[in-house]
Amino acid sequence: MSERRDRGSLAGLPDRYVDLGPLGRGAMGEVRRVQDRLLGIPLALKLLRKDRADEASLHARLLREARVTASLQHPGIVPVHDLGTLDDGRSWFTMREVGGQTLDVVFCDGRGPTVSLPGGSGWSLRRLITVFHRICETLSAAHDRGIVHRDLKPSNVMVGERGEVFVMDWGLAKVLDGQDHSDRTLRDASTPLRWADDATLDQQPELDLDDETLALEFAGSWSSEQDEEDDGIAATVAGTILGTPPYMSPEQARGETARVDRRSDVYCLGALLHEILTGQPPYDARGRRAWLAILDAPPRTLTTEDHPTLDPGLLDIANRALAREASDRLADAGALAAEVQSWLDGELARRQADAHVTTAEDHARRCDELRQESLELQLDASRRLAAFDSRAVVDEKRDAWELEDRANALALDADTEEARHEQRLLTALNFDPEHARAHDLLASHHRRRLIEAEGRRDVGAAAQAEVRLRAHDRGQHAAWLQGDGALSLRTEPSGAEVRLHEYVSEGRRLVPVFRRLLGRTPLTRVSLPRGSYLLELEAPGCATTRYPVSLGRQEHWDGCPPDSSVPAVIPLLRRDELGADDCHVPAGWFQAGGDDDAADALPAARCWRDDFIIRRHPVTNREYLEFLNDLWHADRLELAWSHAPREAHADAEGSDSSRYAFDDRRGFTLDADTSGPPWTLDMPVRSLSWLSAMSYCRWLSDTTGLPWTLPHELDWEKAARGVDGRSFPFGDHLEPSWACYLHSHSGAPGPMEVDEAEHDVSPHGVRGVTGNVRQWCRNPYRESDAEEALESGDDDPTIVRVVRGGSWSSLPHLCRPAGRFGAPAGDRLSAVGLRLARPLLQREL
Repeated sequence: MSERRDRGSLAGLPDRYVDLGPLGRGAMGEVRRVQDRLLGIPLALKLLRKDRADEASLHARLLREARVTASLQHPGIVPVHDLGTLDDGRSWFTMREVGGQTLDVVFCDGRGPTVSLPGGSGWSLRRLITVFHRICETLSAAHDRGIVHRDLKPSNVMVGERGEVFVMDWGLAKVLDGQDHSDRTLRDASTPLRWADDATLDQQPELDLDDETLALEFAGSWSSEQDEEDDGIAATVAGTILGTPPYMSPEQARGETARVDRRSDVYCLGALLHEILTGQPPYDARGRRAWLAILDAPPRTLTTEDHPTLDPGLLDIANRALAREASDRLADAGALAAEVQSWLDGELARRQADAHVTTAEDHARRCDELRQESLELQLDASRRLAAFDSRAVVDEKRDAWELEDRANALALDADTEEARHEQRLLTALNFDPEHARAHDLLASHHRRRLIEAEGRRDVGAAAQAEVRLRAHDRGQHAAWLQGDGALSLRTEPSGAEVRLHEYVSEGRRLVPVFRRLLGRTPLTRVSLPRGSYLLELEAPGCATTRYPVSLGRQEHWDGCPPDSSVPAVIPLLRRDELGADDCHVPAGWFQAGGDDDAADALPAARCWRDDFIIRRHPVTNREYLEFLNDLWHADRLELAWSHAPREAHADAEGSDSSRYAFDDRRGFTLDADTSGPPWTLDMPVRSLSWLSAMSYCRWLSDTTGLPWTLPHELDWEKAARGVDGRSFPFGDHLEPSWACYLHSHSGAPGPMEVDEAEHDVSPHGVRGVTGNVRQWCRNPYRESDAEEALESGDDDPTIVRVVRGGSWSSLPHLCRPAGRFGAPAGDRLSAVGLRLARPLLQREL
């Protein structure tokens, strides 16, 4: 008797089971916990309620559920252990007891779009989609055996305590073998479809749920007429229509039982996915209203416009699963599971890619920090070294050298961080080939490399960088890659005709080729493709002004000086304001330095220089003799001899090393009897000190009333290279026949007359900057910058001054106009002469 009391009222339950009490109760059945004495484990026992025990259709349904469930051996289906009948005729079966919560409880924890469910559930979108994928896999196993669930909804999905996912309640399952008569049995057992009154619904008992464990619900089946005002009850309708609004497919809602197949479950899965994504089922209604809505129209298509935070791929999967026509849906749950798995794989790959991109950005920040620190140390070292006399001993320089070494080490570390940055981004693309952020960062990285390569005129590196930039660009850099720029230009007088010439490579020389007339000044934002141009500005009564322009990608060349937004006005000089040998270099920006192949070149920089005049040729012996003879006529013969060209360290008057001769009748002339390379009147004067060159400038200024001087080295470089950073005045290739340097001679090397090397001419018309003779510049020598000339100390022979240009004896790398070196102002160098320059006078401006 005690044993029977343990089992309560379950008379006829086998002795191996001990009834431990109810777990839940539904409209047609109940679930109780029992202890299996044989296995020593608790189980869930499902059976009909006593008041429904005499309904044969429910007995059939229960037995059918047990057998169908038992036939589906899958981790997502709770296994059936045993089956039997009580003394009162009620059927029962036992199955594994599952702890956890149903999916509708999860949804109640956080309604709304479930990127991260609110309400403290902590369920991320990925976790919910993973659960959904397991549901699809479970349904796929059933579909493979020809079984359709037909009643999939959140309350029929259990998520176990350890993350297990179970599809429950197979009571409405349909077997697609042609032998299944369950639909007919249920129809015969029920009245024609009608909706019960509210009282009938109120009499349906609710499940008694434990907070810790939710037992398997016995999803009941009833025919009812739900009041239209009651939207809160989701029912499984038995009879002609089988399923649960709003999750049932249209063919189920229409009672087309014969058309219900695997694709009907796909629709139910789509409805479930819809609720996961949006927080609501496809129809915002329950019971009869949901049923009528299904019959009326398809659910609203999910779009990124309505749900901008949701992945378009998931929205597309849900929309196709919810297709109104079964033929437009995926064939079965297996196909749907494959698409969801593909999304999960992609989402996981995106997360892994995101991690690599984050690390790449850390490398980029570290790279920038290291480069900045390296630059600061390098500048500090350069300042310290510049303060030393050229004869300073090594021990005095050690501290500065240590700074340089640290700067170089940091620069190497920065290069390493940059390489890691790029590699991490490439790794991210291995996980997610379309990762937008990785492509964007790589595109920016290669754009910087392209800019650097174009700046140093490295065609090969620029081509590689552009290919890589195009590979990663997703449209942001398209206009920049197209490269069209704009030109604005103002002149005084205005109305000047502007002739456009484009520099093109012909026979390895950059040659200006006429393209078209641009119109008359002022010009405002005239569109031009990126490239290097020469503008010829012509106005009545004015000399033609050569105005080089270098248009970078999307650059506006407007001639605005530093710290000004107003373009500078280019003065067009009258013909009588320019000598036959004068070249006007208009104010503007130019690319200075940055030539790694040039000796001691300045760092690359975009520099502004005001208008100036520079002589087309270096000063010749003919011109310099006028200076010396003028001193002689002024009874300053000793001073004249001190400035006469001679070999280094020679004595003054009467020195055998002087290249000039003197007699009382003719004065100073060329000495034809000296050995070495010949001297002619139209060759550049050379073997002069900086002090002598400046004395000549002062004499000429006094003679002409014009402020002639030596050019600042940046003025000299702009006049020699133009504005586009070319390596030589004629382009990037050096040919022996184009200039006078070491390789230009078949015999002994020597200087030429100033007008012989006709191709050694710059965009500004300046000649003889690649070879023939080097030229003194006005400013003191600095290793890393080009400071203006000192106001004092012009007579100090020890101050090191800048020398620019190549000579007849120079090797090719010493002929590059960006190259430079320094020499004490009092030294005489056999291949160094001078060229004149002056600022524009106020009336010329």
